[in-house]
Amino acid sequence: MSLIVKTAIGLCLAPIVGGMVGLLIYITYENITNPGSFLGGGFFETLRFSLMAGAMYGGLLGGIPSLLVGWPLHLAMQRAGWKQWWAYAGLGVVLALIAGFGIGPVFGLELMYFGGAIVLMLLMSGAIGGLVFWLIRRPDRDAVTAPSPPAHPPR
Repeated sequence: MSLIVKTAIGLCLAPIVGGMVGLLIYITYENITNPGSFLGGGFFETLRFSLMAGAMYGGLLGGIPSLLVGWPLHLAMQRAGWKQWWAYAGLGVVLALIAGFGIGPVFGLELMYFGGAIVLMLLMSGAIGGLVFWLIRRPDRDAVTAPSPPAHPPR
């Protein structure tokens, strides 16, 4: 599979998987810290809802921005030599925090209501999204071109 296709697939799946896991962590955190206040039902209902809603919101809110912002950032990271998993996870965290605190108020979320669960969800969504992209694209395995030998042998 070509690198362009891997990059596109990774950028599309990163916000979806990140949203799924992030919402699952958020709901689990809320159920532990405040039992009975969130979703009723058993474990499987909560799991199904968080994975489906997380995929939906991650794809709707993160798919296009991931392609528009993520592709140039990926190219910049390659030029800078940052090809490790932790660099992509860290960039995912930064982008998720910017998106959460920057876009949240657009949808009516007041910043003063951003508690520990929301911040935890953003941190985990970003880190997991960055790791998903890195695992699909694997920039650390890109071939490095060797410099061409000189035209004339040295004397």
